[in-house]
Amino acid sequence: MKLKFPMILRFPDVLRHRLDALHVAFAAAIKHTGYHSAYHGVFPVKVNQNEAVVQDMVRFGHEHDHGLEASSKPDLLTAMSCLLTRAKSGAYLVCNGYKDKDYVALTLAARGMGFSAVIVLEMEEELDIVVEQSRRLGVEPTIGVHAKLLTRLLGYFGSTTGKHGRFGLLAERIYDVAWKLGDLRLLLFVYYVSMCPLW
Repeated sequence: MKLKFPMILRFPDVLRHRLDALHVAFAAAIKHTGYHSAYHGVFPVKVNQNEAVVQDMVRFGHEHDHGLEASSKPDLLTAMSCLLTRAKSGAYLVCNGYKDKDYVALTLAARGMGFSAVIVLEMEEELDIVVEQSRRLGVEPTIGVHAKLLTRLLGYFGSTTGKHGRFGLLAERIYDVAWKLGDLRLLLFVYYVSMCPLW
């Protein structure tokens, strides 16, 4: 057979191995520390938007309730199509990134369809959009908050960390969001995005 270039070679077993190793590591850490909850990982679709890769991540992560993270409308549509038929109902669909009305409405529609969709606030102002669209569509949102830590990190994402980083809310802003959510009687939990590469 004559090969044509350029070509893509995929090794799904590498993804399966790294995903399994990640969950084994978290299970060991949970047992060692006596942690009383569970680890539910998500794969960021923006890392690799190839449909076959995303489907493999959902398929291999099925036994671990491993979900997907979307940071744009195209990512969200890809994640919804992959999770719809392959993921367990407990797998999270984490939605962060820039949020306009359409993106929030699509996320709430996903929640209305039965997805475990979580809207992660990056800025305090996004809460108003979420509340407005929630009331318009009649869907109660699950809201998380991306915490901005004061710790500076090294590496590729180092410039986005620390007090002056671009993403997330500092503690005082999280309290403001919590009070507002309390007044609105909406569910609140704090969600912290942790970079944990598969390799």
